[in-house]
Amino acid sequence: MARRKIERSAKAVRTESTSQKVRDGRPGTRGQAKVKEFATVAEATKATDKLIAAKLQKGTSEVKSANAKPVVPAAKSRKVGLSTVEKPDFPPPALEEFSTSTTPPWLAKATVTATGLSRIRGSEFAVVARLPPITVGKHRLNSEQVAAVLLALQHAEFDKPPDMLGRLRKCANAESLDAFAWTLMSKWLDSGASPRHKWAMRAIGFLGSDALAIKLTPLLRAWPVENYHQRAVLGLECLMHIGTDKAITELNLFALQPVTVGKATFSSLQRKACSMMEAIAMKKGLTARQLEDRLVPDCGLDNLGSRVFDFGPRQFHLVLGPGLKPGIKLPDGTVKNSLPNPRAKDDSAKAESAVAEWKLLKKQIKAVASIQAQRLEQSMVFGSRWTVPEFELVLVKHALNTILIRPLIWGGYDLRGKLAATFRVREDRTYADAADNACTLKGIGTVGVVHPLHLNESQKTAWGDVLSDYDLIPPFLQLSRRVVRLESKEFKAREITRFQGIAIPAPTLIFGLERLGWSRVRDDHGSFKQHAKFVPGVWAVVCYDMDFDFDYSNPKNSLAIETCYFEKYSGRGLKVKQVPLKKVDPVAISEVLSDLSALAAKGR
Repeated sequence: MARRKIERSAKAVRTESTSQKVRDGRPGTRGQAKVKEFATVAEATKATDKLIAAKLQKGTSEVKSANAKPVVPAAKSRKVGLSTVEKPDFPPPALEEFSTSTTPPWLAKATVTATGLSRIRGSEFAVVARLPPITVGKHRLNSEQVAAVLLALQHAEFDKPPDMLGRLRKCANAESLDAFAWTLMSKWLDSGASPRHKWAMRAIGFLGSDALAIKLTPLLRAWPVENYHQRAVLGLECLMHIGTDKAITELNLFALQPVTVGKATFSSLQRKACSMMEAIAMKKGLTARQLEDRLVPDCGLDNLGSRVFDFGPRQFHLVLGPGLKPGIKLPDGTVKNSLPNPRAKDDSAKAESAVAEWKLLKKQIKAVASIQAQRLEQSMVFGSRWTVPEFELVLVKHALNTILIRPLIWGGYDLRGKLAATFRVREDRTYADAADNACTLKGIGTVGVVHPLHLNESQKTAWGDVLSDYDLIPPFLQLSRRVVRLESKEFKAREITRFQGIAIPAPTLIFGLERLGWSRVRDDHGSFKQHAKFVPGVWAVVCYDMDFDFDYSNPKNSLAIETCYFEKYSGRGLKVKQVPLKKVDPVAISEVLSDLSALAAKGR
């Protein structure tokens, strides 16, 4: 699409394929550019027209360039449901087509095999002449070979990939495969995205690379909101079968955090991603946690956790503060929250690229910090352990994790699982004890984040002084975490009743439990009177008396916690067995009582 400029707003809008580029700035300057990706050309064009219409409605006017060519609407195909132009979407490539003499034997054999397959009805959107070329070495596939690729895709399943697609992924140019697969999916979406032809989207899983994994992820977060849940699930399968570390990392983000828009949470997509991650981990001979540890992105940082942003004559270095807060170190040594504005002597192209990289990096680091802090806190609660080599590989030597773990107190456990020593990780990646003396992990079997329940008061005080001296702020409560134990009379009981009679505002209790990680336990009619939370070894269940038509969103209404108990599922039939309080892990008791005490404190 031609470039379109809007007066007074100093806004230039341009649509390039599936991208919309908006540049803001004063006349005569480069301004700032924002690029937004869409699934199809039609969606990008529609968004651009809507943006321009909104500006024109406010009284601005569109500036017509003397050199601009009139925008001619694309001619629609006569075939129903197609929104493609009559001319090929891609110019003829410079590379020659494969001939009989130049075609590799594997490609010739695969073409013959695929040609014998029948074409699925309604696949007219996939026209060979309108798809970008697939290049192998110094040649491109001819029309017969591309048609064979399309036939192979139509009959391919992820659990039984055709040899032709596997060989193409190994031998063909990755960029050409990405362009081919993405365009094929876009044309499928433009044609109405019939479920019969979801093979067009599967092409991304069979042929795509890291670039498509990154490009696909935003769409997977948008589709559930638009009621395209099954399409989003198919997208997760594509990420899984791209199979690279980057693609699996993107998949893992869906497993760690559900898609959330406002108050709506699409947890079913998260559960699907979790099952896929477990399958990948099992295939690799790892636990789900071990796989997640190996997939934490380094966000392009070097081994020391730094990165350079190049403006040409000037360079600026990234520094990470507490909680992985990113900053920029200027040449004079001062640290700022963002990059300085480009100057006239700077390389404008490099400066624009550096600013875009900086904005993207801040978002990536924020996401990684949030997820990793949650994972480390859960590892403390559930008593996760790393072997010493594993600990140093995935945490100490990792560009981002090494900063996140410095303010935490770590425990070294012997082969029997008993706490043998406590230590912290220094800035130079060595270890120190509570007296701030250097120490080693010799003789240590496993390493884990120490729960404060396992520290005495003198140990907490000593470590608190060390962290205070070095201005180290942990990413979650550790030493100052509330520790609550059972009362003497509760050791012989099976339920906790200490909160009976305390009236808590209904929304405070219901939504407060859910903010703390508790989930509603619904009956067959969809109503609920309980919340549950998985804690070390058991499920904790909290009960309150609530009628079916009770308005729990009204703060004038109150609820009281009747009881709290713990249960375990065992046997082939997953029978529920209530666990006596004295047999529940003290950490689980402490975490549950801490949650309920915090909510009860808001009652009367």
